[in-house]
Parts: sequence; C-alpha cells; structure tokens
Amino acid sequence: MAADSTRPRTPFDDADADIIVRSSDDVHFYLYKVILAKASPVFKDMFSFPTKSEPPSSPPVVPVTENGDTLECLLRICYPVSRSTIADLDQFVAVAEAARKYQMSEVQPYLEQDLQVLVNGGKDPLRIYAIAHLYHFRSALDASVRSLLNRPNYLHAASMPPEFTSLSAAALYALINHRRKCVDVAIAQVDDLDWMVHGDHDKKMCFWPTGKPILGKSWAWISCREQPALACTQVAGGTELSMEIWIIMYLDDAKRAVQDCPTGQSVTRPSVLAEALNSASSCTRCAKTAWKDLVEYSRLLAARIDDALVKVQLDPLPS
Repeated sequence: MAADSTRPRTPFDDADADIIVRSSDDVHFYLYKVILAKASPVFKDMFSFPTKSEPPSSPPVVPVTENGDTLECLLRICYPVSRSTIADLDQFVAVAEAARKYQMSEVQPYLEQDLQVLVNGGKDPLRIYAIAHLYHFRSALDASVRSLLNRPNYLHAASMPPEFTSLSAAALYALINHRRKCVDVAIAQVDDLDWMVHGDHDKKMCFWPTGKPILGKSWAWISCREQPALACTQVAGGTELSMEIWIIMYLDDAKRAVQDCPTGQSVTRPSVLAEALNSASSCTRCAKTAWKDLVEYSRLLAARIDDALVKVQLDPLPS
C-alpha cells in the first residue's frame, strides 16, 4: 500500500472526524477520539491533556512514529470496517509492536488469529516461534512448535530471524528440549511391540482355549513361517513370538525417521517402508500381504505417535 502525502485513506476519511493521526510517512487518518480512547489507554490519556489551538475548522493533528500501512492494519482491527489477514511477518511485527505501544489489549486475539494463519500457511515457523514468545501469543507459539517438528533441520535458518536478538536463551532451550522429548515419545511408540501384538486393532492377537496364540490372524510378519531362518524372536506383552526380520528393518528405519522429524507422517513415508517391503518380497507368503499389512500398520502407528505427541507440552517460558 503506497502512501499519498497528507491524503486521508478510505475508510478513515470522515469529514466529521475530531482527531487526525498523522503517520511517519505523512498519511493522515481522520478518526474519532471516542473510538481511539476505547481501544487504547494511551490515546485516552493523551486526549485528556490540553492541546494547542488549531484553526476552528480543523481537528487537532497527532503525529505518530508508525507508517501508514502499520496504522491502517491496526485501525482496521479497532474500527467496525472490513480487514484482510496480515500476510507478511514484517508487517505483523510492526502492527503487534504498535498494539503493545498503545496498550491495545483487545487487538491481541485478532493478531493471534493472523499469526495462526501465517504458521498454518507455511510461513517461517522458527521466526513465528520467536514472535509468538515475545508478544505472548500462546496458541501461535504451540502451532509453530508443531510445525517445526516437520522440519529435520529445524534450527538451520538461512538467516537469523530478527527477533532472535531479543529471544532469551531459556526460550530457545525450551524449543530444543521440546523437540528432544517429542523424539523420545515417538521412538517409544515405534518400540511398543506389546501394542503391535495386543493393541486395539484388527490384527490383535487371539488365543486358542489352550492359551496358544492364533498366529494366522495376526500381521504378516508374525503369521509367516515360510523362512524360519529369516525370523527373530521377540517378546510382546509376555508372549514370545517369532517375527520376520523385515519388520525389524522397518522399525529401525521408522526410528531413524522420527529422530529426524518426530511426527506420525514420518513412519508412513515410502522411503521408510521400501527396504522392509523389498526384503518381504523374497518370501512367497509374505509377498502376498506384506504391502497391505505394513501400510496399515504404519498408518495406525502414525496415529498413535501423533496422539502421544499432543501430550508433550512446551516447558513454561519466562515472561
């Protein structure tokens, strides 16, 4: 939005306005004191002071340090007029700083919504983490942390986010520690063989009246007995079972994947499934159902990982 010198911007151009706010780039906003006073204690106090006399036909002019674009974004939140979501992080920070300066607390929920839109739209989550912390936008902070889980090199920014000059070491440590906890939680789900065998899913192990497991109704890597030399013994929930070695290959690859990106989606990627499926294809029995079973298992495991990650909270941050 290019600013025209002294020319008022629609819709802030009412002829009966009783105050003019002039931006740093000389854009005039014709406003009403009562609205500004309700929105900002700073303006309310300002209006209580005597002002120098102006020509009878001209409202008093209040110069401010914000530019026209920043003021317009801020005023569109305060006024009953249409507005667009702030789509640029630099612009967002300028508006958030102005809202803090003028103590416009009622503006905060609208700014937080905009920041949520930015992080959900793929904007720089590392920078948004810093912004959300510095301006106390908790839901956007959590959203940025979740978004960063999808990035293997989450701290490798092309350039340092400007807000990092004000971000505390404690805030950065909290982010790193949250990532570590998420990796540990995700790996624990991958390692949970008890859930694999006895969990609440269609392949849950059934038993004969004698207590012997019914292997044929379980996963392909458990039910197969074609190549005992390529199997290994595992214990799940107190049950000792022989499993095909290719499922161990998948679990190892899944753990490496969540170490890079601790999210459920990581364990469903074709690259994580590929080596295990290639190995399973050498067995005539496994080859028939391995793809179907492993894809289904990875999908269930992904949901389980994501459910567990929701419970991982960011450490309390200093104000």
